Amino acid sequence: MLVWTGTEVLVLGGDGYSCPPAASCSAPTDPPFADGAAYNARKQSWRPIRTAPVGFHSAAGSAVIGDSVFILANTDYAGDVRLLRYEISTDHWSEMPRPRDELAGYRLVASDDRLVAYVTSEESGVSSDAVFDPQHETWAALPADPLTPGFDRTAVWVEPHLYLFDKEHVPNPGSERPAIVRAARLDLTTRAWERLPDSEVIGGWDGWLPDHGRLINPWLGSADGGAVNGWGRPYPYGGIFDIANGEWKPLPTPPRGARAQPGAPEAAFGAVGASSALYFSAGGWLFDATTDSWSQVERLPGAHEQATPPLVAAGRDALAFIGNALWRYQA
Repeated sequence: MLVWTGTEVLVLGGDGYSCPPAASCSAPTDPPFADGAAYNARKQSWRPIRTAPVGFHSAAGSAVIGDSVFILANTDYAGDVRLLRYEISTDHWSEMPRPRDELAGYRLVASDDRLVAYVTSEESGVSSDAVFDPQHETWAALPADPLTPGFDRTAVWVEPHLYLFDKEHVPNPGSERPAIVRAARLDLTTRAWERLPDSEVIGGWDGWLPDHGRLINPWLGSADGGAVNGWGRPYPYGGIFDIANGEWKPLPTPPRGARAQPGAPEAAFGAVGASSALYFSAGGWLFDATTDSWSQVERLPGAHEQATPPLVAAGRDALAFIGNALWRYQA
């Protein structure tokens, strides 16, 4: 996996397991890797880092707070997930306490000084979002959000609020009516939730880019429910939430070459802002929030169409690791 610390990219864990995308393969018998290295993009230099206390083949999420990197590490192929902490300046690893016994299905998001672990789906009845105090290494439950149980839950921090997006969990979602993205925000200081307006967005996957008072999800395309149980009109996969006005807005005019009729979503590379970015895959449409314009980025050489390589936003740029090579896209 890749983690951007603000000055370096950490290349961590992994394995030697090779299984084609969408294929059914036996789990490997060799343990995942525990070693890693750090790459300084400005100096174009590598340095080794200390071996982690446990190997992990991938991560369910990561977040950086100050000098600490937190990782939800997938340590085996049977669902074991552990919360690891790497302290950059001291090159030190440690395992952190968990908010509950099982960490499967959680993701991480960092505020200015705290770590939030949130459940990605409440379809199984689990709803126990929590906040972590890195100084005291203690967890506390977050108050229940004002939304009914949902799925496709994602969260993003824009001071002083944690923004939560999801879709309502109903029988056969997207059948008689679309499952739209809903929103709420939490003030971590007062611990008070505020319900925000519902959108008409039906995608919203993979996260939201904060940029100049907007939260942007750049998935192009739309769907209308099809010929059976159609919804009467198309609903977009992506959109923009204006924080100041509390309003939803459509993405700017799609670029030439983008699909005009409802159907599957267009391939999305991501979105780039003034100083940060959000990348989804190894190529596709890229939205530039500084100019509200689109460009198409060719797929990274060697990247499989059905699998995304380890990928991270490094400021505005994208870094991807394929084979033994680190690739950089300069936005």
